[in-house]
Amino acid sequence: MTRFTRSMLVALAVSALPVAPARAGGLRELDQTIFGMDCAPCAAGIEKGIRRLDGVRSVRVSLNEGKAVVTLAPESRTRLIEIREVIRHNGFTPKEARATLVGRVALQGGRMWLETANGRFVLEAGDARLESDAMKAGSREEVTVLVLVPERLTEPPVVRVIAPQNGN
Repeated sequence: MTRFTRSMLVALAVSALPVAPARAGGLRELDQTIFGMDCAPCAAGIEKGIRRLDGVRSVRVSLNEGKAVVTLAPESRTRLIEIREVIRHNGFTPKEARATLVGRVALQGGRMWLETANGRFVLEAGDARLESDAMKAGSREEVTVLVLVPERLTEPPVVRVIAPQNGN
């Protein structure tokens, strides 16, 4: 068998291997307060725009409550900032939000970080269990946390932990 033939067989065998799924961490749910909506077409425009984002499983925009509730697929790469850009593009102001994030906790530079598939977040007001997970050398376990996201995001984004969630 020639060297070229062997290379081709190896290439074919490798291409037949299953592809690893995308990392499942990231933004899972968002309960986003929206300022300034005052008509049903306003809410419908925001809902339509968010629905177009990759990986959005469901979206409900409530004019009465002044908020959007968004659920994303585990493999979604959609970032919080993209959802907020849709809201701004429609002429409204995204305010504080509650978000469910999935990722791996790490300690770095005296800060606790949540590393997700679509970004890194600084976790404020840390939870003892999360800190314990972060301290474990080589910990690769994903955690799910409910966080409060401020109206104005900094770089890196700083979010306040409301509660760790059980399971993913």
